[in-house]
Amino acid sequence: MRRFSWLPLALVVVLPWLTWVPWLEYDPAKAITDTPLWVWTVASFGFLGIWLMQWDKWAGLFVGYLALRCVTYDVPTAYEVLVLTANGIIFLVLVKQSALQIETVVGWLTITGLWQVAYVVQQAFGMDVLWATGDLHAMFRSGTLGNANFVGAYLAVIGALVSWWLIPLFLLGILAAKSLTGVVALAAALLVRCKASAWVWLTAGVSLLAWLLWQGPASWSVRWLVWTRAVRSLDWTGWLIGNGLGTWSVLSPTMRRDPRTAGAAGIGELFAHAHNEYLQLLYEAGLIGLGLVLIWMVVQRRMFRHPVFGGGAVAVAVTALTMFPFHLAVLSATNLAVLGLAMRDP
Repeated sequence: MRRFSWLPLALVVVLPWLTWVPWLEYDPAKAITDTPLWVWTVASFGFLGIWLMQWDKWAGLFVGYLALRCVTYDVPTAYEVLVLTANGIIFLVLVKQSALQIETVVGWLTITGLWQVAYVVQQAFGMDVLWATGDLHAMFRSGTLGNANFVGAYLAVIGALVSWWLIPLFLLGILAAKSLTGVVALAAALLVRCKASAWVWLTAGVSLLAWLLWQGPASWSVRWLVWTRAVRSLDWTGWLIGNGLGTWSVLSPTMRRDPRTAGAAGIGELFAHAHNEYLQLLYEAGLIGLGLVLIWMVVQRRMFRHPVFGGGAVAVAVTALTMFPFHLAVLSATNLAVLGLAMRDP
């Protein structure tokens, strides 16, 4: 790390000479204050990425790359994504390096998970102790998270860690919420946990595909259409470095106005997120950003085999395929805590 210690001093020397550059503001008067602030902020996150590399090289490189990407894409949404990503990776490293005992973590997660199951079940009976009976939360059986798939993903990640005799209760909560994402994620996690053979995995995959086909294309065709349109919109620079952090939300209004998506999705449905974290990362940060995350997953692949948290890590990876858990504070914090603990030596 010492070989990079000169960088903050270099930034201090350079900042006074950037006041004339209209980086964020085309008004030279505003550039005098805004440009140094923007460069200082982004550079600091770059330094943070370098600092993180001493604990997790690929995670640190990812933060550094996003900071560099912000320099070339000067919109407020880029800064927001950078801050949230850096915050999440710092949290991941802190959990990994903490002295938390496995039994303590599993115990507390089990308790809060069971309370969430109880909350979903009472919503299934038309009651809601926090919101008035008949409220949307009760109707959608979303627990305290506001969406059935949110609570389904939450219960799947925690359900993968608990004692075997408690798993049916977590499955009950997921089924009460009617969350297909939760069912699939928990099933995949349990297959890993019980070290299922390739034939079991193949049978499970074929069964899932048959179920989706039986349900008909209406339940997932809109999402697929949005994904394919997003991929087709990428040019060669988009494929390489992405369209810019936070730009998916710019695409959403276009999807909403398009009759091919709006008509099938229902009036007013807005894909503010891609409902696929990997695809959204590709769209915003390109193959470089997605590649860094995939390399990190390969380097840390033993976390998927952790005797306690391995199943939870698998559930996290699965839910990221059909929703946006890392854009939600509750799911992101829970997922990163599980991943951080799974990265420890058993």
